[in-house]
Amino acid sequence: MASVAPSTPRCCSPTGAPGPSARGAGAAAHADRLSALYHELLDLYYGGSVAKDDLYGLTWARIPHFFRSPFYVYQYATCYAASAKILGDMRRGSAAERQAVVDRYLDLLRAGGSDHPMDLLRRAGVDLSQSASIRAVVDQLDTLVSQLEQSLDDLGTRDGRQ
Repeated sequence: MASVAPSTPRCCSPTGAPGPSARGAGAAAHADRLSALYHELLDLYYGGSVAKDDLYGLTWARIPHFFRSPFYVYQYATCYAASAKILGDMRRGSAAERQAVVDRYLDLLRAGGSDHPMDLLRRAGVDLSQSASIRAVVDQLDTLVSQLEQSLDDLGTRDGRQ
């Protein structure tokens, strides 16, 4: 039976403290153990703000791509960064510049898996080796937080006020 490796990253803990996988190093990775670890993660992320029952611990079992697709989480994150960069480019510049971004994006979609993903993204205007792609995610998050803050101010509920 597989075991949880001691070198499991601490990425699961939002506070930087060792996540449940680090504390469970060497324990057998059976269903009960994985469910317990997942419950610990839910507690770390949500504290008491989310009501959960025992079935929440089984959520890990319905996400097979975590186990069958190497580097899935990184693929997801790089996809998000690429999307944020393309979206940011679509929202800036002249009408002709924005149309060029749309055209490059459509070419990316048409290309499918015809070339290495990094090369396809570069042709679409995204170079994930450059900080601009990560900056696009930060800019997008900043915009969303600003929108949330404005909505809370409009409702008079920001900072606990009502």
